[in-house]
Amino acid sequence: MLSVEGALPEPCEVEVLRPRPEPPDVLPFSVGATYPERRTVWFRRQPPAYSVFAHELVHLVRQELKPQGPLREEAYALVAGPVAVALAREGVRPPANPVRLLHVSVGDILEAARVVYGRNFTDVDELIRYMGADPLLARLKVVCAEEAGAVLRLTWVLSDEPEHVARWVVDELAQRVGRDPVALRVVVELLRIVARRVPR
Repeated sequence: MLSVEGALPEPCEVEVLRPRPEPPDVLPFSVGATYPERRTVWFRRQPPAYSVFAHELVHLVRQELKPQGPLREEAYALVAGPVAVALAREGVRPPANPVRLLHVSVGDILEAARVVYGRNFTDVDELIRYMGADPLLARLKVVCAEEAGAVLRLTWVLSDEPEHVARWVVDELAQRVGRDPVALRVVVELLRIVARRVPR
C-alpha cells in the first residue's frame, strides 16, 4: 500500500537489522527504528506487528512526498501506517499513496464525506459532530515541541486555521479505519480526490 506511486525502495534494497544487538540510538521502549539514508529498518520483535511494520516503512517513503521536520515525519507515520494496514487487510489498492492524506484540505474532506455519507455537511464542525467527536478538539494545534530526554513536551493552542482542522480530521479517520468501514471508505475517497492532483 505504501509502495503506490513508486514511493518505497524495492524490497531487496531495504536491509532489516537483527533484533540483537539493538542499534545504539534506540530507546528502551522503541519497537522499531528506521534509518532512511541507509534504507535500513530495525524491529525489536521479528516478525513485527503489521502496524509497527507499516509505521516504520512510512519513514522510507520518498521525501518529496513528505515535507521535512521530525514532528511532521512522525505525523506521516502515525496517519499512513494504520491506513496502510487497514487497506491491506481489506485488499484495497489505494488510488494515491496514504502519506498524501496529510496534503488534504477541509474542502477535500467535506467532498469525500458527501460522497460516502450521502449528505451535504454545511461545514467541518457538522461533520466532526456527525462522526461523534468534539469540534473543539479539531482546533488544538501544537505550537511548541521540546525534547527533554525521552519525553516530548508539547504546547497546545486553539487554532481555526483550516490546515490544522483538516489534519485533525485526518488523524481521527486514521485512528478509526481499523474498526470503522465507513471511515475507511472516506479515506479511500480522500485518496481518490488527492490522486486527481498527482502529476502522472
